[in-house]
Amino acid sequence: MQRLMTGSLAYTEFEELFSEKVNLVFVLNTMALAKCLDDAGMYRNVLFGFGSLLNNIEKLSLYRISILESFHEEHEEIISAFQVTFNSESENIKYIEFAIENIPDYLKREELKDSYIRKCMYALAAQPTPKSIESLKKMSSSDNEIIKKYAVHQLEKKV
Repeated sequence: MQRLMTGSLAYTEFEELFSEKVNLVFVLNTMALAKCLDDAGMYRNVLFGFGSLLNNIEKLSLYRISILESFHEEHEEIISAFQVTFNSESENIKYIEFAIENIPDYLKREELKDSYIRKCMYALAAQPTPKSIESLKKMSSSDNEIIKKYAVHQLEKKV
């Protein structure tokens, strides 16, 4: 995995080495091992390396599980995937709302938090309506000024 992520192993070679072994159970167990080892780099490599060998439904499940986890530092990439790739299921809304309400420590500096919340609101707005509009309306009355600002902005664009 490390060789693939550093570019010293071609993706086609990687697929040949692991294609028969990689399934959702293998990936979940390897992610759990990364957490036990307190190895966020390994977690990232498993999520995006082995995760890329799964089908979209399995990958979506991994992303939903991972957005709930504060152990790693891949939240922005996962949120971007909810905006661009996984934007056809209103079920994603509760995961994005969780991400907004539970910002990991590494993203709590003001400039990082602002950027992250903005990305979350883009992802929220990309989900199917009318549920995304309902969620944005709820967020627009937040006590948090950053959340409120970006929710209102997305509502203005949607309606």
